[in-house]
Amino acid sequence: MVDRHQKSMKTRIKNLSVILMITMFVIIGSIIFYNWKLSADKTIHRLQEDANRNIAGSIERYMDAPMRINKINQQIISNKIVDICNEKQREKYFSGIIKTTEETVYSVSYGSEQGQYYGTRRNADNQLEVMKSDEKTGGRPRYYSMMPDLTAGEMVMQLDTFDPRTRGWYQVAKNTGGPAFSPIYKHFVMNDLAISASCPIYNQQGVLQGVLGTHITLSQINAQLQELVKDKHVNAYIVERHSGELVANSLAFPNFSMTEDGKINRMIIGEMPDQSIADAYENYKKTDRADFIFANKNEKEHIKISRFTKEGIDWLIITSMPESPYVEEIKRSILLAILLSIVTLGSAIFIWNKTIETYLKPIYELIRTTERYSQGDFSQRAQLGNDDEIGKLAKAFNEMAEEICLLIDGLEKKVSERTRELEQTNYELSIAKEKLELSSQMDFLTNLYNRKFIIGRIEHEIKRFDRTENMFAIIMGDIDHFKKLNDTYGHECGDFVLKEIAKVMQKTTREIDFVARWGGEEFLILLPESDRESAAEIAERLRKSIEHTTIEYDKKRLNATITFGVAAYGKGMTADEVIKNADRALYDGKQQGRNRVSSSVI
Repeated sequence: MVDRHQKSMKTRIKNLSVILMITMFVIIGSIIFYNWKLSADKTIHRLQEDANRNIAGSIERYMDAPMRINKINQQIISNKIVDICNEKQREKYFSGIIKTTEETVYSVSYGSEQGQYYGTRRNADNQLEVMKSDEKTGGRPRYYSMMPDLTAGEMVMQLDTFDPRTRGWYQVAKNTGGPAFSPIYKHFVMNDLAISASCPIYNQQGVLQGVLGTHITLSQINAQLQELVKDKHVNAYIVERHSGELVANSLAFPNFSMTEDGKINRMIIGEMPDQSIADAYENYKKTDRADFIFANKNEKEHIKISRFTKEGIDWLIITSMPESPYVEEIKRSILLAILLSIVTLGSAIFIWNKTIETYLKPIYELIRTTERYSQGDFSQRAQLGNDDEIGKLAKAFNEMAEEICLLIDGLEKKVSERTRELEQTNYELSIAKEKLELSSQMDFLTNLYNRKFIIGRIEHEIKRFDRTENMFAIIMGDIDHFKKLNDTYGHECGDFVLKEIAKVMQKTTREIDFVARWGGEEFLILLPESDRESAAEIAERLRKSIEHTTIEYDKKRLNATITFGVAAYGKGMTADEVIKNADRALYDGKQQGRNRVSSSVI
């Protein structure tokens, strides 16, 4: 009787499965054949969009670098934090900029309204040089080797008379009154095109003092294009939108040439080997259409144009992609899919016919187990096989059998569960206790360490010094004119300023440092593994970060400054003594005019 039912079930399942597999095969195959061409066009369109977006992002990052340098240094020069008239200070300042920037920046310079010209550059050998042109040089730029202390050394070159006010980068910033890029020009030393990011410098009365320029070459964009389209069957071009003159390309095609009399001859898009590119560019200028497909003999070429703009820049990114590599790949994929589908279908029917009895065997085994269990043999358990429907049914039966046995044998499991719950409760109580202990160490307003904690850490560092003689230092800071800020804007504003300055301190200090609120508007910072000089450097970095932080509160933009006192631990000192030394240094800084770092010499 069982065998007859088993054979009937096997036949029904086999026939239904074969019909379903054949039906799905026919439907899926029809959809694939119907949509393969549409898929090819969409794939190419998506790849081109990705390519143009990646190119635009790469250019954005490349062009943002000089603008970012100008933005950082505009306020420094405008507010006379650096005195341009002080030769040593000026040389170290510009030398520091060029040493810390990417090598794509070949020069940073400042031209004044009086015609002076100062800065630093990378020469053709990638060596750093200091530039100067003023009354002392007779208006002729001189280039000096850079000394280790970042000042000018020996003169290595002198050029003809040069007036920065006549240069395109100077004039575009002066005319626009804000940050802008200059027109593209031929670098006067390197065999390369160049462009300058410029920014006007005004004094406090709004009078133009000069222009800060950061200068980059464009050959790097060629290299970026070649890297971005490598192995992607894509050619990429960047042209100026109105003139069609080449800015960069991925084909190693020259972007310009020089005439015999030394004049520059910019290449235009119409001179490229691919005429379809020129046709697409002309069509774009007339219609603003961005996507084109051109048929050339047995090949189709997809062209996409996207626009890239910044102040002073209006470029087009053009990518060209042949269709054949992607269509052929799709055709091969379809043929392979058909072959694999046929093999899979045949294998599935063969395996199904051979293994159907094995798949159904656990069902009958489960039936026999439940029958013996219902007759009183509570030790019976179903055999767990695969984690399929039958396996889940067997697992459910076993769980039911275990539950019945548990009810019969006693409440031992329940007791165990209650014990685990009690252990979990005890664990949660210990975590809560740890959190309570941590909160006693923190200042509730600023989320910094409190006074009690930092004194304990200083005493810990003193004990560590006795064992290892590792130096440490402390910085005590006091917000300048904090009472006036409270009186003017209210204590809620004062509390907000305290929290914002605390965030700057946490962000600027090292991971091993401890920042605490000492009381009121005073802060104390413990610097392990630091002497007085390194602590003073950290304090100066903190002071600048806070000074240049704009705090927005209730639609008001506020700026705060802070005075720091620095003291290093000396052998035999107590925690109170080293704190008093820092406090004395802080007092000296206040007496000297605030917004400064003062170090204790004791």
